Amino acid sequence: MNEGIADLSIPILALLIPIVAIVMGTISKMRRERLLHETIRTLTAQGKEIPPELFSRNPFKDVPPELLGNLDQFGKKRDLEWTPKRQLRAAVINIGVGIGLAGFLFVMSPQSWFWAVSLLPLSVGLALLVLWKIESSGKAAQ
Repeated sequence: MNEGIADLSIPILALLIPIVAIVMGTISKMRRERLLHETIRTLTAQGKEIPPELFSRNPFKDVPPELLGNLDQFGKKRDLEWTPKRQLRAAVINIGVGIGLAGFLFVMSPQSWFWAVSLLPLSVGLALLVLWKIESSGKAAQ
């Protein structure tokens, strides 16, 4: 009986961790919102002016821009241009993932065809590499 519980405990725990994280994040956000509303209610009851900082919902105001990635300072997605440098980076990453996955799956099961799954990221990487080469040679000709 104990072995059955032990066998199931790891998958159950693995499924519960993200659920608990989501619930805790939601509870934290609700608590923050409740405190904000109580503060605004108290200020209006006392007849004081409400600072505009309470209404600015910018959770990224203290985050350095290099850590925001493709978000601007207000949390909205920036329009990222697909440059040749990004194409080359994506190509190299996809090719690396394809080769690594092929090696991993072949070592895990040499008689199986599972290594063929790695052809998907590998072919995407090769296509991006060809696209990068075409676009970079086209810009050099201009």
